[in-house]
Amino acid sequence: MSQIRNLASVILAALMLAGAAGDAAAGPDQARRADDSVTVKIQTALYQDLRYMGHRLSVDTTHGVVTLRGKVDSDADRLAAADIARGVEGVKDVRNDLIVVPAAQRAQVEATDGRISKLIKDQLKQDPQLQSERIDARVDVGIVTLTGEVGNSAASARASELARGVPGVLSVNNELINLERPEMKGTPERGRRRTGRTSGG
Repeated sequence: MSQIRNLASVILAALMLAGAAGDAAAGPDQARRADDSVTVKIQTALYQDLRYMGHRLSVDTTHGVVTLRGKVDSDADRLAAADIARGVEGVKDVRNDLIVVPAAQRAQVEATDGRISKLIKDQLKQDPQLQSERIDARVDVGIVTLTGEVGNSAASARASELARGVPGVLSVNNELINLERPEMKGTPERGRRRTGRTSGG
């Protein structure tokens, strides 16, 4: 009887340890799913608002902190977008990187930014050091934001260097995740952050 009790105790302890390990592994996945949910909710709210129809706005959520990027018609629209994001459950803070571009100038600015973005992406794809990296480039009024994941700091620096060398680029914000950093090692998969882009019209 004592042997049975001992065996049951061992099995129970093993199950508890397995459960604890599972919870630890599930933690990052749950956080990513929560961020993805926040991103989708904000995207939907912006898409349904007539003020942002036809605007290419991006939403990025990391640990509940939301970053808004893109072009809007006025300061009022810029502030309103942040208020919409803050109203979504799960949002801890909002970083408002939206840029005001009057409607009359938007088409011309978008065309220029589009050309710059294409040049940057072409160079990133053609560079031997960066061909295997996951890098996206967004351009708003000549300001470049690099997002995605790279294998080391040298690749991150190279991406910034290439972007700065493209005609028309005013500045570069490098937000690339360096997988070489100690806190990133052991992560089960790439694609920890999700960037949502909303466009209407």
